[in-house]
Amino acid sequence: VLHPIFVSISIENGTTSAPYVNFTNGVLSGLLASFVTQPADVIKTNMQLYPTKYGRLKNVIILIYTERGLAGFWRGMVPRLMRRTLMSAMSWTMYEEVSNLFYNYMISYQTKV
Repeated sequence: VLHPIFVSISIENGTTSAPYVNFTNGVLSGLLASFVTQPADVIKTNMQLYPTKYGRLKNVIILIYTERGLAGFWRGMVPRLMRRTLMSAMSWTMYEEVSNLFYNYMISYQTKV
């Protein structure tokens, strides 16, 4: 969802679709997506690991907040950022590069026909 926004901003700023631009856009998308979804992931993980302790969603949210504070919802953020941002950056770079190769091939093929 975020990657197309960053790509359109890059195009508006006049930067081309170079691999480093796609990689940077992928890193930024991964950072923002990880930051936004981390609390839900922490809640889900705690519910899966300790079903008898936490039980329902409301109980999980209350216990995480009382035991660890607001920062508890972002616990484990650094390992997740390291993994998710690089995965996002690599996948979007590969996607954009393969899409560009395919597009250029199709354009050159159509001009020959």
